[in-house]
Amino acid sequence: MQWRTRVMAFVPFLLVGTVLLVSCDGLATSYGLWSDPAAISSNLNLAQTSDGGRVYSYRPFEDGTMVFSLDAGDTWSVEEAHSGWVCATDGVLYRVNMSDEEYSAGAVLFSTSNDNGETWSDTVEVFVLDSINDGAFGVFMIQNILVVYSYDGAGGSDGSIIVSKSLDGGVTWSVPSTVDSQVHVEDPNPADIIYFEGKLYLAYFTYETDPEVVYDIVIVESDDMGDTWGNRQVVANDGGFPLIKSDGDAIYITYWAIGGGTDTPLLRFIKSTDGTTWSTPVDVGVVDDFTDPLVIHALAVSSGQLFVAYSDYNASEEEFRVRINYSADGGETWADMGDVTGSTSNTIAPTLSIDGTKLHFTWVDMGTDTWPVDVITCYRNLEIGAETIPEFGSMVVPTIVLLAVVLTVSRFKGKGRRRDGAN
Repeated sequence: MQWRTRVMAFVPFLLVGTVLLVSCDGLATSYGLWSDPAAISSNLNLAQTSDGGRVYSYRPFEDGTMVFSLDAGDTWSVEEAHSGWVCATDGVLYRVNMSDEEYSAGAVLFSTSNDNGETWSDTVEVFVLDSINDGAFGVFMIQNILVVYSYDGAGGSDGSIIVSKSLDGGVTWSVPSTVDSQVHVEDPNPADIIYFEGKLYLAYFTYETDPEVVYDIVIVESDDMGDTWGNRQVVANDGGFPLIKSDGDAIYITYWAIGGGTDTPLLRFIKSTDGTTWSTPVDVGVVDDFTDPLVIHALAVSSGQLFVAYSDYNASEEEFRVRINYSADGGETWADMGDVTGSTSNTIAPTLSIDGTKLHFTWVDMGTDTWPVDVITCYRNLEIGAETIPEFGSMVVPTIVLLAVVLTVSRFKGKGRRRDGAN
């Protein structure tokens, strides 16, 4: 298959204690003021979530750390170890990780933390997998119900996606239900489960090889909070690595357009206001050369405002550059927000989250050498063109926006492997 990547082996340089204060003098752009970029970790952080002024940036797999801010991004502290995916609600962290850190067959385990990840409760087994999930699983608190999903058999032609839920805060879990019993995909994207108009939705991609390689973006829904799943829709062809969000007014999906004779890789966007009828795809961004790290992109939404971050590979200069595009009209039109990082090094693996009136943007700066990396963060007012940055005390309680990213990354410096044919 043409999309296969490999997991990086990386022993991090750990930071301890409070990292640094983020200045609000900031970087002025034509689209408004950003806070000064701040280095918060030397690990390969690939995920981020926010909750009521708390921001968590973390590496979800083995040898990871969790960096957190309790004042909406002004100061940061780091925990020495972390593994698994988390969501944050009302000051509580909910986590799922694997009994086998290599993501082969094993149990998906659940635990909670009330002290920002310093300590965790005893783990509870959610379900046991028959085969590898390749890191594609997650936990979500939706309508006071915990929902956990995982791929089972990622990379095989007979893979599946399963879901379990808990009504008692994670003490007990339901018998797993099957979202899709025939998922054929390698390196699946650990996307969100979202809630929209009384239903749960999960988006993913799958492919067929006979008579030719065909990629599809699929969305499946549940009208009973995860007990059963149905209405399987192919919402886009020749696409991969989707992300899905909702702000209550619509469902938004971004994905990479691949295959089907597409010569230039495109980051595309579709939306639905009823979960059934989907818009014509809109091009959000074009990349010069599609390599492994570029599958990592981020999507954040708030009241019709959409922000997409991705990394573009400049083949002539042999460098990666993180970019942010935004839409102020629900995805109808898109604009480039310009150079936010201010870095002259390779920048990859962007993450986004929204907390009240702030947009938090984090990326990995490769520096002049491959390792160690610097995880850099900054934030800005959600209002486009705003010349002030909201103070922590003036923030409102947010709608949680969780970020899903790809766990498998191959080459981060210089040119990576192109995606030119199936195997």
